[in-house]
Amino acid sequence: MQEQIKAQAADTSGLTNIKSNLDLAWVKIQDGLQREAEGHNLWIEGTLELINILDDARNRLGSDQAFGKWLTENGYGEDRITRHDRSALLNMAEHLNVTREVLEQTHRRSWRLIWEEEIQPRLPTAGQPADSDSPEANPTNNSEGERKPSRQHRRYLSLPSPRGRLRYANRLHRPRWRNGQP
Repeated sequence: MQEQIKAQAADTSGLTNIKSNLDLAWVKIQDGLQREAEGHNLWIEGTLELINILDDARNRLGSDQAFGKWLTENGYGEDRITRHDRSALLNMAEHLNVTREVLEQTHRRSWRLIWEEEIQPRLPTAGQPADSDSPEANPTNNSEGERKPSRQHRRYLSLPSPRGRLRYANRLHRPRWRNGQP
C-alpha cells in the first residue's frame, strides 16, 4: 500500500513538472507573438520613413543617375537597396495612404513585390474612373448605360462579312503555334 502511495506521489510530481514546463512554453509563445507584432509595426514605420527620406533625396538630386550614385557613395547601393526596390519605394511615396494600408495587411517583406502585386493593382489606371466617379461621368459608357466595345472588338465588328467575323473570332481564341504547326 505504501508503495502505491509513493508511486502516486512520484506520478503527481511528474505531472507538476510537465505543467510548469507547459506554462513556461506558453509564456514563451505569448512573448514571441508580442515581439512579432511589435517587430511588424517597427518594420512598417521604418519602411514609411525610408520612403519619405528616399523621396526627399530623389527630389533634391534631380535625376535617377545622380540619386543612384549618391546612394552608392553613401553605402546604400545595390547590395542594400536594389534599383527595383528603390523604384518601388519611390512609387509608394506617391500613394502613402494605400501603402500604409497594404503594409499593415501584408506578410510580404519584398518592397518590389508589395508594390507590383499589392499596391499597384489597387490604383486606378488612366482609363479607369476613381471609386468616387459616377458611371454617368465615365466616357466609356454610352447614353443607354452599355459599355462601348473596345478597340479590338470594334475591329471585329467592322469586318465586311459574317464569315470574316467568324474567322477573326476563331483566331482570337486559337493558340498561335510556332514553326508552322497547326
